[in-house]
Amino acid sequence: MYRKSAQGQAEVKLRAAGLDALTRAALILINGRNAVADLERQWGRSMAKPLRALLAKGLIEPVPVEVKVASVENAQPARPAEPKAPTELAKSMKALDWLPLQREVARRLRSLFGHDLARVMQPLLSAQSVTEVRTALLALEAKLAMYQGKKAAAKIFEGLAP
Repeated sequence: MYRKSAQGQAEVKLRAAGLDALTRAALILINGRNAVADLERQWGRSMAKPLRALLAKGLIEPVPVEVKVASVENAQPARPAEPKAPTELAKSMKALDWLPLQREVARRLRSLFGHDLARVMQPLLSAQSVTEVRTALLALEAKLAMYQGKKAAAKIFEGLAP
């Protein structure tokens, strides 16, 4: 797993290193969360050559892996987790219920907003109630209407409701 270095983040914005299109695309894909195999699957090609070039230029770096070693001397017997309070449980269940909706919105908007999708969808991703989800959907539809027109935006958001 790799992440962009500070120099790599600057390169995405400034385009100063003179990267070829494939290497630049690989740099943009690298996010510090996806394994190389996942990136290759997403991209549809091998990442070996672009990774070597990006590493050589210092634009990416391996993500450090944390290993926690428990001390046997201070080990405590495992206790079952405390049950969640009803309100916490209800909130987490609602959030899980919204996951398919969020994925569907992301699928429909991915080709329209590209790399800005996460920023555009932030209000929907952070919504905590049905009202907030509806408000976020309306805001997304209004934003899309500026670019696509009201009818096209309404068609894209058709059938999406919490």
